[in-house]
Amino acid sequence: MGKSDGKPEGRAAQQELNVLSHVLDGIKDMKFGTIQIVIHDGKVVQIEKTEKYRLDCK
Repeated sequence: MGKSDGKPEGRAAQQELNVLSHVLDGIKDMKFGTIQIVIHDGKVVQIEKTEKYRLDCK
């Protein structure tokens, strides 16, 4: 099977992999911050990334 075969379950699996890929990309280099996943009708519709930078003010 591997690639999407055009069937609904194949497309859904590919969409899930895309979501996971975006989340992983978002946290890859982040040191401090948040990732929010927005869901509408049971589907991920938005991924928000807020990154914070800590400054050494000593």
